[in-house]
Amino acid sequence: MLRRSIRKIRASLTVRILLITAFILTAACLITCYFLMWATPISYDSILGNIEVERAMRLAGELSYVTIEEIGGIIERFKQENRVEITIFDNQGNEVVIRSSEMYEQGDGDVYVAVMEDSGTWSNNSMGVGVSAQFIFQDSDEVYQLVVASSVATTNYTAQAMRDVLPVLIAVILLISFLGALFYSRYITRPIVRLSGLSQKITGLDFSCRSNETRADEIGVLGRNMDELSDNLSATLEQLNEVNEKLQKDIDTEREVERRRTEFFTAVSHELKTPLTILSGQISGMLEGVGIYQDREKYLPRSLSVVRRMEKLVAELLVITKMEQSDEKPTSEVVLLSELVEKKIEDISELALLRLQKVETVIAPGIQIIGDEDLIQKAVSNLLSNAVIHSPERAKITVLLEDKKLIVRNTGVHIPQEDLSHLLEPLYRVDSSRNSKTGGSGIGLYLVKMVLDRHNATCAINNTADGVEVVVEFSCVSRGRFC
Repeated sequence: MLRRSIRKIRASLTVRILLITAFILTAACLITCYFLMWATPISYDSILGNIEVERAMRLAGELSYVTIEEIGGIIERFKQENRVEITIFDNQGNEVVIRSSEMYEQGDGDVYVAVMEDSGTWSNNSMGVGVSAQFIFQDSDEVYQLVVASSVATTNYTAQAMRDVLPVLIAVILLISFLGALFYSRYITRPIVRLSGLSQKITGLDFSCRSNETRADEIGVLGRNMDELSDNLSATLEQLNEVNEKLQKDIDTEREVERRRTEFFTAVSHELKTPLTILSGQISGMLEGVGIYQDREKYLPRSLSVVRRMEKLVAELLVITKMEQSDEKPTSEVVLLSELVEKKIEDISELALLRLQKVETVIAPGIQIIGDEDLIQKAVSNLLSNAVIHSPERAKITVLLEDKKLIVRNTGVHIPQEDLSHLLEPLYRVDSSRNSKTGGSGIGLYLVKMVLDRHNATCAINNTADGVEVVVEFSCVSRGRFC
């Protein structure tokens, strides 16, 4: 129990200041009381001695103006007024008997044993204090010694009274000391306790509390400094959180890019492996003259077709890799978009004719853009080729170019709704296109997207009532002038 109380006292600044202050006040009051009890007798004797000296000097002055026969009345009156005893000695030390008009004799009073000191003050027993003074009667040249003795004992009544009320005095002292210490400790420690609570909340990263100190002393300065520290920490923590969030987003983006890159190269490896396996089997069969591969005239063109597909795939991969690794903007040159689209339509016309497809065009003349002509050419070529390749026979291909938009429509085919948003992703192919006739690799549309992104253009693929529509919108287009 005692140890627990000691630990609580050590842990509480208010209690410690309360106890220390109460002890100091109690000790100060008790020391003051005992000092008064000790100093009062000394002060009392000193004051009493000074009074007696003054009386003796005044009486000696009065006696010097009368004769020895006239002193009786003066001394009797002086004794009654001041309650003292008076003795006169001649120069031989003999006591002079003083008789008043009432036949008063010295012998009837108290007897004093007095010793004369150099200072003129006579010390006596505990009965009183005596002083002496020299004078000369008016009718005599002899020097007489006047001794005035107080009949009041030098009792220290103040000290005695203080001893009598000492228990009550101690209780009052303790009460006053405790109340004063309580007020003082609360006045001193209350702001400190409040600041301690504020510091604990700051430690817990709670910056909403304020000390609101208005004091001008050091505690007020400390409170305002803690408020400023809390604001600075809050602002710094917010900035740090923003930086961490941005860093986390960058990390997540980098991880996503790395994941997609890994998936991309894995898919590319698979795309290259399949035609290589086919090509290896065809060439081996033709070289060894095995089975159907003995007809070289039939399978050599097929092998060449596989090689060209691989060549096209590798070329697209090189373009994509170059664009991914380069942060530079595309070449800024004037591209005659109207002429470029017409030329690419001519390139696919033969393939469309072989598939019995009809190509309709509405090309506005004089459309120009600023960009890299080689990249724009690859993107337009891929869009038109996909429209022809992924459309059935006798389908209709429509190409429109007007203002900022290039629209390519093909009929006879639809894309599942869940696949539309993924068509521009690398190596993504709709299941229905995974056949040898279409030869889709999933690289063409991804290349289109990368080229358009570098030219701040957009591409949207949607299903129509009778087919699929691709809409490309360029951001820098003009008729007959630079953008």
